[in-house]
Amino acid sequence: MIVMTKNSIDKMTSLRNFWQENRFQLGIPLIDIQHLWLLYIITTLEASLSNAESLSETLKDSIVGIIDYITEHFSLEEEILKEFKYPGFEEHVKHHRQFVETLQDKHDLANTNELAALGLLNMLQKWLFQHILKDDRMYVEFFKR
Repeated sequence: MIVMTKNSIDKMTSLRNFWQENRFQLGIPLIDIQHLWLLYIITTLEASLSNAESLSETLKDSIVGIIDYITEHFSLEEEILKEFKYPGFEEHVKHHRQFVETLQDKHDLANTNELAALGLLNMLQKWLFQHILKDDRMYVEFFKR
């Protein structure tokens, strides 16, 4: 569980500013909030990897939190795409399933191995930007029509 402290609120504000300045917003508020929260969780994982003292518990909590939240995010996104009959729905869902599978495969190793956790972190960072800037932008264009 992630507890919001003054430091984490400052971090969230900084992330939101980064988010807005780099045009990651899709214009779908509920999805944008979830994407921003995913970025927060990923940066929390990054911070836990830089602090060897809290590595094991924080790392495990962060990884589980990421998997849970990504699954929740995908469910919401898929409901919206299905409801609006997005033509790329099946392909989008396929990408979601493949990513969750890969994430779960890497989960066990990352729980006990800092190097594997760094690899997972790198994969998450690349995925988040790819997911938003490419995959999700495709359905935003569909909704604009």
